[in-house]
Amino acid sequence: MVEDYASLMMRLDNGALATIKAGYAFPAAAGKRDFRLTIAHAGGYADFDGNRLQLVSNSGDVQSLTVACDTDDYYRTYARDVITGVATGAPPRAGLAQMQAAFGVLKKAYDAARPSL
Repeated sequence: MVEDYASLMMRLDNGALATIKAGYAFPAAAGKRDFRLTIAHAGGYADFDGNRLQLVSNSGDVQSLTVACDTDDYYRTYARDVITGVATGAPPRAGLAQMQAAFGVLKKAYDAARPSL
């Protein structure tokens, strides 16, 4: 099994708390990656597990929908884009500027987590 996980909690400018969790699990027995996305908000939450979307309200109402979303299908497109970009010199969809912006959020989280001396 291969597994990576990270979690970040931050307070937004408007005072709201945001929790971002990113994980990657590839259980050897399943032969398929585990994919999950959960979005919580003031009225409830939405939970997506790769083939089912469940909407849950704070009042307890639950709606379930079957949704076919195999993220593995996107790897072929990603690999083709990278190889074509390297071969032709075309810029990547997400380049250094986007990586720097994402890293800026992570750096602020690390800096905030350091105890002040």
